[in-house]
Amino acid sequence: SDPAICQIWGRIDYPGDGDDLAAGPALAAGVAVAGHRSIFRVELSLDDGATWTAAQLEPALNEPFTWVRWALPFDAQPGEHTMTLRATDSEGTVMDERRRPPLPDGATGWPTRTFNVDS
Repeated sequence: SDPAICQIWGRIDYPGDGDDLAAGPALAAGVAVAGHRSIFRVELSLDDGATWTAAQLEPALNEPFTWVRWALPFDAQPGEHTMTLRATDSEGTVMDERRRPPLPDGATGWPTRTFNVDS
C-alpha cells in the first residue's frame, strides 16, 4: 500500500467555536503535530492572515514524534472574531492553507475558531 504521510496539523482547543469571552486578557490554546518532524512554530491570526503572532510552545515530551501544546495570551476586544492557526515544522515547511480530505495525501487546512467578545 501507499505510505500514509502525516501532514502538519494543528488544533485550536480554546476558545471554542461560538464561545462568548469577556473583554480583556484571554488565552488561546491547543496542540500541533508534524508526524516524524518536530513543530518549530505555531502562529495565530485574528485578521484573516494579514498579521500573525507566534504562540508559546511547551517542550515536546518525545521529540520529534509527539504533539506539542501551545498557548497565546491575547487582549480580547469586543466583537466577533475568527482566529486562524498555522504551524511550521522543523524543516521549515508551513502548514498547507488549502482544506483537503485525509485521502489520498493527508488532511490539510488552517483551522479556525469564531468567537464573540462581550463589551
